[in-house]
Amino acid sequence: MLYTNNVVYQSTDENQYRIQSGAIAMMAAAYVVTLYLPLLLLLCYDFAVRAFISNKLSPFYQLSQWIVTRISIPEYRVSASPKRFATKIWLILSLVTLYFTLSGNDVVALILSAVLVLCVSADALMDICVGCRIYSLLKRYNITITSLKE
Repeated sequence: MLYTNNVVYQSTDENQYRIQSGAIAMMAAAYVVTLYLPLLLLLCYDFAVRAFISNKLSPFYQLSQWIVTRISIPEYRVSASPKRFATKIWLILSLVTLYFTLSGNDVVALILSAVLVLCVSADALMDICVGCRIYSLLKRYNITITSLKE
C-alpha cells in the first residue's frame, strides 16, 4: 500500500500483472481459434473474481504469482486503480462476447474477443495498458463512471 497525505492507495505489481495479461491473451486467442465456450467462461470468471472479490481466487493471478516467485522477478509497484478499472472493462467486454456467443452471433463474438486479445497482448508485450489509458483519460476530464467505481 502507498500512503500519501493520510490517504491509502492500493498498489499492485506491474510485472506480475503483465505476466497475467500474457496468460489471458493466450487464453483469449485460444478462444478466437477454437470458439470453445469453456475458455470464454474461464475468462469471464477470472475477470469477475479479480474485479469484485479477490485476486486470490483468480487462476491467472495464481499462475502469474507462481511464475514471478519461481523466476524471482523483482516487484515494480504501481497504482492498482487503473488496473482494477481495466479488469472491469475486460469483464464487460468478455460478458458481451459471451452474450453474442450464446445468441449464435459468432462473427461479433470473434471481433470482440479479437479486440480483447489485442488489448491484453499490448499490455503483456509492449506495456501499453489500454484500460489504464482509458482510466487516465476519464480522470483527466473529471469523468466518473459510478458503476465502475471502486
